[in-house]
Amino acid sequence: MEIGRISKRYAKALFLFAKEKKEDEKVYQDMSVIAQSFFHSPELRKTLKMPTLSSTEKEKLLMLAAGEKICDTTKDFLKFIIKKGKEEYIHFVSMSYLDLYRKEHNIIYAEVTFSQEVNNELLAKIRTFVEKEFSGKTVMLNTKTDDNIIGGFILDVDNTRLDASVLGELKSLKRTLV
Repeated sequence: MEIGRISKRYAKALFLFAKEKKEDEKVYQDMSVIAQSFFHSPELRKTLKMPTLSSTEKEKLLMLAAGEKICDTTKDFLKFIIKKGKEEYIHFVSMSYLDLYRKEHNIIYAEVTFSQEVNNELLAKIRTFVEKEFSGKTVMLNTKTDDNIIGGFILDVDNTRLDASVLGELKSLKRTLV
């Protein structure tokens, strides 16, 4: 509970500050990279919590996680977070910032999972479907593959899931029979 509240407060403060400086898009890009770094390296969060790591080392680690082309607003924010001893929240702050930015700019994030790579024509149809369902929103469509779903696709948009996979059908059939 506390993690969410603290993260949202820091994210909102950063968002308002970045917006005031007209750097909200740059900070959005930086926060996207940071969120991806935490997603792909779960040990990053554990490392940041280590009491033996100095503030300077934590700062270097976060700058590395943020990527090469980080804007000054993001740099200053990361330094501030470390100074306040709240570095363990950065992953959640980055996710909260992304949510705030997307809401402000009417962007909806959708993720579609296929059992194998698909062509651009099918992706365009799915994007059109999501745009119709969430009219007035720009769709950010992310794709991934998971051969465990056997066939079909799973579409996640906001808090809604459309499971049109073979695996989903098999699970549904099993629930019906058991």
